[in-house]
Amino acid sequence: MNDPTFSFIVIGRDEQSCQIALNSINRIDYPRELYEILLAIGNCPSLQRNSAAAKAKGKFLIFLDNDSSADHRLLRQYLEAFHYFPNASVVGGPSLYEEQSNLFLFAIQCVFASVFGTGPYRSRYTPIGRIRLSGEQELILCNLLISREAFLKHKGFNVNLYPNEENEFLNRIQNSEVIAYHPQAIVFREPRKTFGDFVRQMINYGAGRFKHYTVNHRYLNLFFFIPLFFTLYILSLPFVLSQGDLFYLLYGIPIFIYIWFNIAASAFSVLSNKNYKTFFYTFLLFFTCHFFYGFGILVGFYRYFAENKVSGPSTNVDIRIIKEMTVHES
Repeated sequence: MNDPTFSFIVIGRDEQSCQIALNSINRIDYPRELYEILLAIGNCPSLQRNSAAAKAKGKFLIFLDNDSSADHRLLRQYLEAFHYFPNASVVGGPSLYEEQSNLFLFAIQCVFASVFGTGPYRSRYTPIGRIRLSGEQELILCNLLISREAFLKHKGFNVNLYPNEENEFLNRIQNSEVIAYHPQAIVFREPRKTFGDFVRQMINYGAGRFKHYTVNHRYLNLFFFIPLFFTLYILSLPFVLSQGDLFYLLYGIPIFIYIWFNIAASAFSVLSNKNYKTFFYTFLLFFTCHFFYGFGILVGFYRYFAENKVSGPSTNVDIRIIKEMTVHES
């Protein structure tokens, strides 16, 4: 493949909040005349991305979050994936957290990169395996390349979804487009700074996943409802165990099994990363991740069935050309 053109699309509420992503793009190892940078300012991420894509001129769209710091080799790694899959319409890679000396923040990365923490979705958060065909399980929107032609053909992201708009989009196109994962196509991000931020992140992920399935239930994946059953089980424990007799006490056996799995996963994580001081945080965050993701599904259920259906997302999007492209696709 000859060097193609790219359109970087960064979204945020204001330009100042997007400086991490914008500065990292300026360090990209690629001819500057072959890419442009579009900044979409607004308060509806999926609509912002769609609006910027409609104005983009590059052959490929690259979606970054405002706090995504692109590795300087990112475009080269994307292009390498096309050597394996020339017909690919989508290529993505993992989003890694910046190296952290803070034990709590380091433990967050360990949880997301663990099989026990995120199961088959951990490839989003740590490089796994080799370049391969993939799907929504392994790709994440803060590090995603999509052919402009394919994006427009499939009418972009669903503007009623955030987060999880990329999951619905990838599910929608998976039977007609080639989707690839490159473990070394990396962006870096900073993790949530506090425990409360992490809890809110998990709730938002769970609620977003539930809303995704209300919008497009054809691709329902029961794997995501395991945390919901776990959350309901934990919430029911005090009421059931308070009954006191042997039958009800047996109800508590699964939580002891879970605790042992959590201990084993936490121990494996700290041994693998040679950071033994993170054991307590890792143990706590595994539980937090599972419980509050399930709780987020309940929140999504409540929002869908109990809240009044309000007007659609704001249509006020400001598209700014931060850097123009001097060579255009023929």
